[in-house]
This record gives sequence, structure tokens and C-alpha cells, in this order.
Amino acid sequence: MSPGIAPSGLFWTVRIPNGWVHVDDDDLDDGARMHVEELRLLDYGTLANSLGFITPQTPPSRAVASFDLRWSGETGPARATDPGPNRFTYHGIFTHATLAWSASVPSQHFKFKSAAASTSHETFAELVRERNGSFFAAAEDDD
Repeated sequence: MSPGIAPSGLFWTVRIPNGWVHVDDDDLDDGARMHVEELRLLDYGTLANSLGFITPQTPPSRAVASFDLRWSGETGPARATDPGPNRFTYHGIFTHATLAWSASVPSQHFKFKSAAASTSHETFAELVRERNGSFFAAAEDDD
């Protein structure tokens, strides 16, 4: 499933509406949550089709996805800066995360629902503040 490819070439990125992400900036130990309900997407069927590598490209089907992602607890600090060609800096914490999600493609009679979030297992998770690209040099309190 894909939100499409923007004219700029940016792909697989969608703006999450305000209010769908909650973070306690003053105390990251309190964690964060991103809850998305019925995000409208397009299902291209295959990665190659979604990237336009198949000619002619098969038209996508309308799809929706919902997910609930939660970060909690601090397991250590996370910080990195690359002033070189990648131009980014971030600071925050390593943490734990759980995720539950579902998706459907009504025209294909397809539905999927993950197991409960409590059964998920992260490889690693971070909550960070990041600056990159044209925002890299912006002054910000990184304490």
C-alpha cells in the first residue's frame, strides 16, 4: 500500500493530521503515541508496480490502513550528528514500542488485522528530535 509518489519524487510519505501524534516533550519517559484511523491509501499490488517498474502499470486499488503505535520507557540516550553530506542531527532516547495495525482493500475483498499490540516485539525503537536538510543549521535548544 502506498500514499503515492509526489511530483517532487518524495514517495511513501503522508502527512499525519495534527492531533494524531501525542508526545510529552518535557518527559520522553512518558512515551508517545501515533494513532491513525482509516488512512486512505492506494494498493499497487507489488513493489515493482508501485514504483512504476511495470509497463503498463496496473492501476492501484483504493485501500485503508489503521494503526496504533506506542513508545514507552527509556532504555538509554540516543544522539548523533553528521555535519557532512548527510547533514542531520538528532537527540532523544532509545525506548520500547508496540504496534497493532489493520488494512483493507475492499475491491479485492482483502482484510488484514495484526495480533494485539501486546504481542509485538521491537528490534529497536527511538524517540528523537531531528533536524536535517535545510533545517540542519537552524538554532535549536538540543538539551
